[in-house]
Amino acid sequence: MATSVVLGTRPNWANGSLGIPIDTIVRISPGAPGAKLDLAYSRNRVSVSRVPGAAARPEDEFEAGYVYGPEASTADVAARSLLPLVRKAVDGYNVTIMAFGATGSGKTLLLEGPSGKERGSSEGSGLVHVAADELFKLLADKAAGVGSQMAERRRLPSARAYDFFLDCTFCEVYREAVADVFAAKPGAPRPPLQVYEDVTDGWAAAGLSSRIARSATELRAAFNAGRLLRDTSKEDVGSVHERSAALFTIRLAQYSPAAAQGEEDRVLVSKITFVDLPGAERLAEDPEALRELLEGTPAEGDPTSMALNMAKARETGVE
Repeated sequence: MATSVVLGTRPNWANGSLGIPIDTIVRISPGAPGAKLDLAYSRNRVSVSRVPGAAARPEDEFEAGYVYGPEASTADVAARSLLPLVRKAVDGYNVTIMAFGATGSGKTLLLEGPSGKERGSSEGSGLVHVAADELFKLLADKAAGVGSQMAERRRLPSARAYDFFLDCTFCEVYREAVADVFAAKPGAPRPPLQVYEDVTDGWAAAGLSSRIARSATELRAAFNAGRLLRDTSKEDVGSVHERSAALFTIRLAQYSPAAAQGEEDRVLVSKITFVDLPGAERLAEDPEALRELLEGTPAEGDPTSMALNMAKARETGVE
């Protein structure tokens, strides 16, 4: 019976990609103790009231794929909305999870969880950690399934086994410059990377370093190490951490051997990208004066406007 191998070097067949449509998921933060929500929500709809106690205007009512209330836990979000995406990635699709919201709304906490901030730790209960555990579980199950299938069809013992290679990258985007988080050193300058468009994989950053992960523990530890290296310096508009976008990407390449004569071997290449977007606040009375200070056009609008745009993209099936 053939056995699976977790590859330690990137093979030449680890290229290619697929995409999936956009979905908009809303999670409502409980806010401070005793805080009164200025919105109403149902399973697939959110209405924002700009004036406390007043009804929401039509332009402030938004539809979403699913709405989680303040009582929903990270485990609830993961079970319904994240784990199906991880399964899609194992099937060969590219997946992106974008956390968008105002500063203090809990988007970073949702991705990272409250623990795992000690150097060298692999602990954590954020969506990234849950995805790491589920990903390696699915790959182990798939390896066992492929091996059993090959054994049942009595393929030659010398046949190549199911293999997969997994590594990750971590970059930070601030003022239209991309920095390599894994290569960063505390207090040292962060030289910007050149951004280019690859024929196969689309936009990429030249020289972006990566870390190989042979287990969920190694993948968790790599993410935790990167989050400790993010830029926490202060500028006039606040913390760089709050005004930058962080992208943690898990890259997966799988080789599935043909189980019988006449069938072809399969190669699947996919990735999961977690994006912690800048804090999104409404512009002040003089938006043009702040436009040069605040990060990126999407972060300058209010969160509900971006949610509406993403919902429209989802309805039209845009990838």
